[in-house]
Amino acid sequence: MTEFDPNRRNVLMASGAALTVAMAGCLGGDDDDDNGDDGIDIAEDPEGAVEEWMDGEGAEGWDGEIEDLTGEDEVTIGNGDNAPNYQYGPPAARVDAGTTVVFEWTSDGHTLHEEDSSTDFDELTDIEDEGFVHEMTLDEEGAALYYCQPHRGQGHVGALIVE
Repeated sequence: MTEFDPNRRNVLMASGAALTVAMAGCLGGDDDDDNGDDGIDIAEDPEGAVEEWMDGEGAEGWDGEIEDLTGEDEVTIGNGDNAPNYQYGPPAARVDAGTTVVFEWTSDGHTLHEEDSSTDFDELTDIEDEGFVHEMTLDEEGAALYYCQPHRGQGHVGALIVE
């Protein structure tokens, strides 16, 4: 058995090697259009990506069903429903391309942030309060996964599939 030589060079080399090993799995990028869980591609399998997102995030109010709102010119999604167990209402929905989607704040202190999208959903709001309305028209088919920044950990997440 050899003795450890505590000179500065050996300590730095050992520390650098340990840091390299510890960080090996943390630095890789994720350039696909998936939600980062187990690789379901949101563009290839929007329903699978929505289900994985909602289940993985513990979505409040999610019963495994994507509400069919196709055929409507305009749909409203509540942001902050069911206080204090905040959720989007409905948590997941299917709409036609060209539908106007209105997010209506139903309680205070919520945002709308995109997690992943294979459509033209590219939304971000500041923290807003009850009565605030954010409107968009999604013209591209695909899916969008989104969340409320302050309440994501409480399952305040949602999803849209645009057909």
